[in-house]
Amino acid sequence: MSRILVISPSGKLYGSESVLFDYLTNSRLNPHVYVPENSDLQKKLTEAGGSYIVKTYNPAKLPAFYIKLFIHLLMRRYKSVYVNEAGHVKYILLLAKYFHKVRFTVHVRMIEDTAPYRWKMANNHLPENLRVVSISNYISNLLTFSNQMVPDPFIFSDRHHNVIYEQGKSFNVGIIGRVTLTKGIELLLLLLDEISHRGAGDTFTFHLFGELSKDLPSAVISRLQNNSNVVLHGYVKGTENIYDKLHAVMHLSRVEALGRIFFESVDHGLPFIGLKAAGIGEIADLYQYNELMVKSGTDIEIAKGLFDALTALVNKYHVHKDCILKLKSKMAVNMSVKDYSSKIDKILNDH
Repeated sequence: MSRILVISPSGKLYGSESVLFDYLTNSRLNPHVYVPENSDLQKKLTEAGGSYIVKTYNPAKLPAFYIKLFIHLLMRRYKSVYVNEAGHVKYILLLAKYFHKVRFTVHVRMIEDTAPYRWKMANNHLPENLRVVSISNYISNLLTFSNQMVPDPFIFSDRHHNVIYEQGKSFNVGIIGRVTLTKGIELLLLLLDEISHRGAGDTFTFHLFGELSKDLPSAVISRLQNNSNVVLHGYVKGTENIYDKLHAVMHLSRVEALGRIFFESVDHGLPFIGLKAAGIGEIADLYQYNELMVKSGTDIEIAKGLFDALTALVNKYHVHKDCILKLKSKMAVNMSVKDYSSKIDKILNDH
């Protein structure tokens, strides 16, 4: 029993998988890594050629994969199993009950995964060999049982954002991630109404990069598709294809666990507009980034606050760009991926 096993439930290169990639390329544990077959993460890990061994499973046949893992654990092939997101937690809880000498670790990254029903198999008592890791104080406090908070890292680049905003032309705002109600898409609709009411329809263009959620109401989709201020790009690979022509990034979720999108915006030198809530509000407070962060209130009040923030940004764009460059320097010092990887290595390899 000598190996560490890492499992990625998603495989798509959104925030959590990007963190996993950064971790694996800096880990000293040489783990086996199971990822969904033909996934973006599988391709990226294979191309990177790190000191890990990439294996695949069929996400459409998840029970079969965990039966296979059950057999591997019977054969004592793994001493520690780490799941990068909590989507598979019911399988992990079951395995933890059978294999007391194996260390199981589940990383909780989303507010949905803090819901009690996700953990009902534990009967309010986690197995002693199961450790839960959270990514922010916000998520940690939502969980009803003991957990260890380890904030995500971020590798900041030396890139420089060269797009300059010219007054009188369209100001391009990126909204990045799956288009869902939990991401605050209803606030965008109210913001569009506010923009129209204020006669600023020619000023802003909102570029949405992400798949439309299947449970998104048809009326919402119709409004997005038929609004001249909105461009729906769908899921786009490669950050350069997303950020290079934007002037700013906006994120409207009230329940964002940590806010990697905030870090990416800063890394690309783009001013960030968000809500003073959840993980993003936590990070904004930590770094005293407040001017473009909108306070909580009614939906109408928030929409007006977003419009005011956008207007302030357009009027003093160069000032806010300079602010982001200074913020990037601070974050780069504090969010070391090597420190993060050492912490996770210790958790997975602790006896």
